[in-house]
Amino acid sequence: VGVVFNMPSRGRAIILPMAGDVGSQYTPAAGWAQALVYHAEQLNNPDYAASIGVVCGGDGSVASNGFWSALTIATTLELPLLFMIEDNGYAISVKGPAQTPGANIAANLASFANLCVWDGNGTHPIETADLVYNAVNYVRTQRKPGLLRLTVPRLSGHSSVDNQAYKSKEILEAEWQRDPIATLHQVMVPDLLSEAEWDALVAEAKHTVHDASAAALAQQQPDVHQITRFAFSDPTQPQKMGGLVAEGIELPRGMDTPQITDPRRINMIEAVRRTLDVELSLNPRCVVFGEDVGEKGGVHAATMDLQHKHGANRVFDTSLSEEGIIGRAVGMAYAGLMPVPEIQFRKYADPATEQIN
Repeated sequence: VGVVFNMPSRGRAIILPMAGDVGSQYTPAAGWAQALVYHAEQLNNPDYAASIGVVCGGDGSVASNGFWSALTIATTLELPLLFMIEDNGYAISVKGPAQTPGANIAANLASFANLCVWDGNGTHPIETADLVYNAVNYVRTQRKPGLLRLTVPRLSGHSSVDNQAYKSKEILEAEWQRDPIATLHQVMVPDLLSEAEWDALVAEAKHTVHDASAAALAQQQPDVHQITRFAFSDPTQPQKMGGLVAEGIELPRGMDTPQITDPRRINMIEAVRRTLDVELSLNPRCVVFGEDVGEKGGVHAATMDLQHKHGANRVFDTSLSEEGIIGRAVGMAYAGLMPVPEIQFRKYADPATEQIN
């Protein structure tokens, strides 16, 4: 919660930043997954043919608007997106039954259409590895969404000021009995590693964490005068990921002098519609979406006939969720598309405030 830093790429899976509120990671992940499909099918890029998105969350986050909006997007569009839920039974001090009936989101979604669900123990290495492999393999090969719930203990407080006084001594002891590190040691040593090799891995892990902590603490404090620097793209320091710049794409530039082909006056709505038409024609990565923007052409007619001209993959309707519309746009932009999300009225934008910010 609060400031979230971008994680520099380490040449492995791409880790996306997210907004600060609980559940805000889900809808951008859905947009990312939809962009993967767009790259593969609309832009004919084979590099994306087997790519998937994975979004991680805790058991408390399954009560959030973002979770349900992303679940709707992923299942209605059948996107290659894996929801990974680490369920430790507590959202700080609030127990699981307050988040979802029966405290098991996997059981509650077992009959959810177009969603494959796995549920198991996240503390036993062999069972966990099998579940993760099966889930990833299904989403990657079937190109459909899945949800994997793993039960795990939370062995420390939610934050530095959380002493877990709301847990009894018996609960705390039972949780430590499920310590996954101790179980991993039992599985690995001596069959797969010697005790010395295990100790070396532990030392290496501690060293890595120490170095990362030292590097984070060594960063300079942000300059308050530079707080708005990257509100818009800075040509002197372009983004490494997201949008067209990071993809090395430069579209034809406009002209300072208006090129008037029709002297008749037009209203703002028609100006918006014509602009979208031009952008869609020039940029194959441009997509327009929102409630009623497709066949109807928008409640204000700002997208009239655009779906007929540019196709339903590029101008399309969405489910009724402003959080989902804007969050999806964030994920698409991360993936190198140019999304144009429409919110019908100013007041309707309020549920998407966090994603807009």
